[in-house]
Amino acid sequence: MTNATGGGLREHWIPETIKALAYIPDTIPNVEIIPAIRKIGNAGSEASDFSGEGIIERIAKIQNPPLADRQLKQKFISINGFIKEVLENPTAEIEIPYERNMILIHMDGKTLPLESMGTGIHEVVILAAAATLLDKTIICVEEPELHLHPLLQRKLVKYLSEKTDNQYFFTTHSAHLLDAVESEIFHVTQVDGISSVEAISSTKQRSNICNDLGYKASDILQANCIIWVEGPSDRIYLNYWLVHHSSDLIEGVHYSIMFYGGRLFSHLTAIDQDIADEAVDDLISVRKLNRNTVIMFDSDKDKPGARINATKQRLKSEFNSGPGFAWVTNGREMENYLDFDKVEESVKVVHPSADHLVNKGVWENLLKYRKKRSKKEITANKVKVARHYIENNPADFRSLDLAERMNQLVAFINLANGNEV
Repeated sequence: MTNATGGGLREHWIPETIKALAYIPDTIPNVEIIPAIRKIGNAGSEASDFSGEGIIERIAKIQNPPLADRQLKQKFISINGFIKEVLENPTAEIEIPYERNMILIHMDGKTLPLESMGTGIHEVVILAAAATLLDKTIICVEEPELHLHPLLQRKLVKYLSEKTDNQYFFTTHSAHLLDAVESEIFHVTQVDGISSVEAISSTKQRSNICNDLGYKASDILQANCIIWVEGPSDRIYLNYWLVHHSSDLIEGVHYSIMFYGGRLFSHLTAIDQDIADEAVDDLISVRKLNRNTVIMFDSDKDKPGARINATKQRLKSEFNSGPGFAWVTNGREMENYLDFDKVEESVKVVHPSADHLVNKGVWENLLKYRKKRSKKEITANKVKVARHYIENNPADFRSLDLAERMNQLVAFINLANGNEV
């Protein structure tokens, strides 16, 4: 490893071996610091940092670069793409006028100075411009959330992650940045005058950070959308479909799944308690947990013309009044969205004594099977069958109204997370 012989263990072997193993980059990347106090400088101002001073001159140079540097124009186009996304307006773009005394915003046929757009837009333009102008740089940003509402914070971080090639270090007091993009999180605390840094790897540790920042449960929610299902097998199938439909949606971040359990079903309501009448005073309002709520339940119908019971009719009406909706299975149960023969295969694997399913069909109980050499009918283990099915079969959305319902659910989750649908 070192091509050396002789020497002492401690004096040569250990340090020289460590040096040979250690990764030493060929070049040291540039490091830039963007301070917490940021302001767009006046006309003609120049600065060696990226606090906003000199930003007009920097943008002007990439707006109309010299012939030898025409590739810099792409950076200007990238900044304008970000402005369109932030303002949610495809006509928006920035321009530096001939006098180079301000930044103009063109939008909907009108032209306004950037200063008329509010402090938050100032902040993101400074940060996005700095990050776009720099390449393969370590950028340290103090308090990127200053003057930015949560949605703007997420848009900024998403842009930095997807459209630039720098490495970023943020110091922040904002919980909204914790799950904006996949990143490493470090909790910095000071005890007895000594700073301590802890790498965060669990939900509990993230919760502790929020507590230290002074957030309460009423300030932030664990997820932006809650989906209520009856039990574990329903959650297994739902996540299975969501992963195959929209793999970018993450349970615990974009949505959470909660169980109501069959016996508790009749005690739920989607009516706000402050407008409920005496008839529903004893019911639990799921709206208090999260307003963006969906509920899923089996129709339990054994034929097309059958009606769902009164409790399900009530909840269907309440949830469909929004925000959110009720997903009532178009067949008997959740399993009826699956391939019947493949369900039978899973039942036989989970229960080796099973000979065949009693019946197959949209309105049949697909978990009821008959044992070998016996007329005895037994109901299979829902959770074990569900796990075997999803691990051995690709998702198929062609059954009943599954594709329509999944499109509706994904659109609602994206809406609850502030994503474009």
